[in-house]
Amino acid sequence: MTLADVELTIARRVDGATTVSMRVELPSHRVDPVRGVPITLNDAVLTALTMSSDVYGAALSTMVFPPALREAWREARGYADSRSEALRIRLTLDGDDTLHALRWELLRDPIDSTPLAYSERVRLSRFLPTASYRPLHRATRPKLHAVVAVASPAALSRFGLAPVDSASEVAQAQQGLRDIATTILDGCDGRPAATIPAIAATLRDGAHILYLVCHGALIAGEPVLWLEQEDGVAQTPVAGSELVQAISLLEHRPLLVVLASCQGAGDTYQMLAALGPQLARVGVGAVLAMQGNVPVELVARLTPTLFAELRRDGQIDRALAAARAALPTDSPWWMPALWMAVRDGALWRHPVGAADVPGAGVFQVPYPPNPLFRGRDAELAALEHALLGEQSRTAALLPAIAGTGGIGKTQLASEFAHRYHEAFPGGVFWLSMEQSDAISAQVAAAGGPGGLELPGWAGMGFADKVAAVRKAWEGPERRLIVFDNLEEPKLLVAWRPKGGGTRVLVTTRRGVWSASTGVQQVPLQTLARAESVRLLLAPRYGERLEAVLAREEAAHEADAICEQLGDLPLALALAGTYLEAAASLSLAGYRAKLADALLHHPSLEAELEEGLPTQHAESVAATIVLSYGRLDATAAADGRALTLLRRAAHLASAPIPHRLLVRLADGNPDDEAQGVEVDQVLRRLAAVGLIDLLSDGSVAMHRLVAAFARDQNPNAVETPSQTAAGLITEVYAINTAGYPLRGTPYLPHLVQLVQDEQNLQEAQRASLVSNMGYLLHAQGDLAGARPYYARALAIYEQVL
Repeated sequence: MTLADVELTIARRVDGATTVSMRVELPSHRVDPVRGVPITLNDAVLTALTMSSDVYGAALSTMVFPPALREAWREARGYADSRSEALRIRLTLDGDDTLHALRWELLRDPIDSTPLAYSERVRLSRFLPTASYRPLHRATRPKLHAVVAVASPAALSRFGLAPVDSASEVAQAQQGLRDIATTILDGCDGRPAATIPAIAATLRDGAHILYLVCHGALIAGEPVLWLEQEDGVAQTPVAGSELVQAISLLEHRPLLVVLASCQGAGDTYQMLAALGPQLARVGVGAVLAMQGNVPVELVARLTPTLFAELRRDGQIDRALAAARAALPTDSPWWMPALWMAVRDGALWRHPVGAADVPGAGVFQVPYPPNPLFRGRDAELAALEHALLGEQSRTAALLPAIAGTGGIGKTQLASEFAHRYHEAFPGGVFWLSMEQSDAISAQVAAAGGPGGLELPGWAGMGFADKVAAVRKAWEGPERRLIVFDNLEEPKLLVAWRPKGGGTRVLVTTRRGVWSASTGVQQVPLQTLARAESVRLLLAPRYGERLEAVLAREEAAHEADAICEQLGDLPLALALAGTYLEAAASLSLAGYRAKLADALLHHPSLEAELEEGLPTQHAESVAATIVLSYGRLDATAAADGRALTLLRRAAHLASAPIPHRLLVRLADGNPDDEAQGVEVDQVLRRLAAVGLIDLLSDGSVAMHRLVAAFARDQNPNAVETPSQTAAGLITEVYAINTAGYPLRGTPYLPHLVQLVQDEQNLQEAQRASLVSNMGYLLHAQGDLAGARPYYARALAIYEQVL
């Protein structure tokens, strides 16, 4: 049995390279093939470290390539050679972390025994899927900016380490980076020292590359770095995890980190604990780190070629392959190890197409870039995958940014178009789908000046113009059409291109789509609280924002305002613009006034959107009306939907269980037929964008939608009592059934109605609070139950 089991897969061609994925796992039982006795990989690694690089590489190749895999490798190499392509080897190492200790860069070709990584024809990297929920932002050919950090703390001599020649290292880095703009952190000539806060601050300003020179080591299995420290006095090394944490918190992490520190990639069996892999795990695009005590002269010879090649196309694995191949054969050329979080090796995107493509350079997005845009990295990555990744080859699949009014659907589509327009050589087009009778005019205009500029367009009749544009959109060129605010599936069927290279991006309030449409929803949720606070306060405080948020009172008030607004981007943007104009109004004062008026407060009602990038509605209420107004109260089905919406609007802004919704519809949740009837009502509400259907069958309603529904309710007096009746019935059934944990999803709704109990009759109030107390008691929260028991008793005594 071999020491490791290897699965080899030949993937499709990507950027002129045939990708070979090698997935390596450790068998559960490892036996020395010569001695026939059990061994551990540690034994093998420690023994192998005494070998020469040639012997090590040969032994590693014997382990990895048994006869069956040699044939698969021969097929992969033949496939690439026949197309004059390079081979990309992407190592995914699973199982025991000790696999990462092997010097995979010394792997040899099983056919001719040449070192695989010492060739520009082979691009070898170790692939580590990122654990970050914020995918890397890869722009199109960015103007590169690098941070060169060189640390030589005074304490080095205490650890037997030689001082770092800062001036020489900076000069060497600048020689390698050449014309790439650099920020130097070395503590010399008045420049900041290479501390972790200083490194994080310069990266936060938008740097793409971190070039770090310092001593480093693995101590007790953890990476440490001899960096400068803020007080200038501390004599101990800095934990590498501190640098990893600082980089993981950045809005945009660097595309590339070069660790010119000793043991930056690790050289013991704890390789996953080393700094390079940790940085890749948190979403740095690629990390170049050194295995072992790397000679200074090797780095000096490696980096000029590396960066010269990287500037050509942004392919870091190709650039490193070329740089390795330029090193002398008798040097430790294998020491640089490349860890990638990007599967294709591309640190930035490349514009495709040619100037003669119809529509080349066309950009018809009607909105400017938004300087305050934030918090949508995951959604942008999902759109990139759908429209530019492997999935984009299937034109039948349409991504649709879906969500309630004011959630930022149009803004996200605009941001995607601005960021990625160079990836669509056939142009970017924008159609407003709100008024069906205005669509054809927009399509016809797309063929004229500023658009496709089709030959003979000016002399065509209207119908011919429409037909000519639609025919052009079905050509092979990759272009993007945004169908903004598309609510009716029939409009999608009528206007989407029937084939060709055009990709369609939909924005919609509609939360339900038939699978036959091919629509794949990219559900847009409210902003994370940290992003909400910054969107709210950035217009008023600008560069002083972080200092303001450092004050506990200001942070608390901002958090409370965002809670009131439900983290809805439109509401936050309007409120932020209002606060910017009302400079004398305190945050506490605004919060108090907002609590009293909410949707009727001038900040959410006035025409403040003139200062916003997108201008779809005059207020938060106006954007909700666009959904609410699509329900016809005179129609039986829509009447039931409005009744259920108004009753649910008195519950908390937490997921509402399906059984409770059936109760609110005056049904029995144990009757399957009645449950199906409610499903149809809920789909109708989701179709107009007033609620979100969740995967567990529950429903979510934004707190501002609920406030609007309460305002519009002609039966405002009776509805709270009807809502309480349904909730009491369901919770009582849970209490009497003896399964109290089933009542957990109902607790926030009980709390909400208890707070609103003044609108209920005494008997309902007593029943509500007593059921609340009983449920908490049954769940083991006796202390929490006592106040509700006491309140129920007080109500009963008052009635009697």
